[in-house]
Amino acid sequence: MKNMNLIIHFLHMKNDIFFDLKFNIIFLGYFLIISCTDDKVIMVPEQEITQTSSDYIKCEVYFNSIVYEIEKGFSTNVSSRTFPIYINHNLNPLNEDTLIIDYGNSNTLINGKFFRGRIINIYSGSVNDTNFNCSSNFDNFYLNNNLINGTITIDNNEGEIQIINGEVTDISGKINWNSIQIRTQSHGLQTVNIEDDKFTVNSLTTGNGKNNINFSTKSDSLKIRYDCVESCLVYDGISVINVEMDDVSKKDIIFGSQSCSCNYNVIINGIFYPLYLD
Repeated sequence: MKNMNLIIHFLHMKNDIFFDLKFNIIFLGYFLIISCTDDKVIMVPEQEITQTSSDYIKCEVYFNSIVYEIEKGFSTNVSSRTFPIYINHNLNPLNEDTLIIDYGNSNTLINGKFFRGRIINIYSGSVNDTNFNCSSNFDNFYLNNNLINGTITIDNNEGEIQIINGEVTDISGKINWNSIQIRTQSHGLQTVNIEDDKFTVNSLTTGNGKNNINFSTKSDSLKIRYDCVESCLVYDGISVINVEMDDVSKKDIIFGSQSCSCNYNVIINGIFYPLYLD
């Protein structure tokens, strides 16, 4: 079994990058329509690579969106919101309390995404303090009709967010996902509104995609901005992915997107293939 190195880049590619690539896959943040000729049909292993790439992007975007929903639930103006329903139990800053975020049993459109089910958060401390810790689990929770399972932990003291035994399941299969992020907030520290928050993230992930191919990633300086919540929160940065595939030599894959865009194109041997994250 050989490891395939993939580089994921969430940024506009400069023109000079393209001339140096022989078998690179580039995700660009604009939608390109191409003709369906024989030489533009994605073949194995290219098809396997694009599937794994899509699985990675989906988990990255979905779990960051869920973290946003959790942090929004702890914002100081939550009492003024009518939906989703926020239920607090045992409000005592000296011990663990519970916040339930309830989206109901049917899909509701919020910030461009459909939610249903519940997120159950057990926490201690105040969300704006370094002593804040939270462990979040899911009760029949769906994001865009994808069943979400696993545990998310937030540790403000370490600036650390973990996704443990994460699962994203739709009608076409299941993606398994584990991740650890170290976040540094770069904007929004002085405001109550979390929509102006921006972060720089270093992370390590492991996963198994819908095609049953294992992958792992290392990301340095991913950029997340909460004002992109209606689309895709990750808008800049590089991730290096190792994909376990037989009979495939090491290749670089570069991902890119425009700010707040969920549209991507794959370039294989200089040929563009469109991808879209639902």
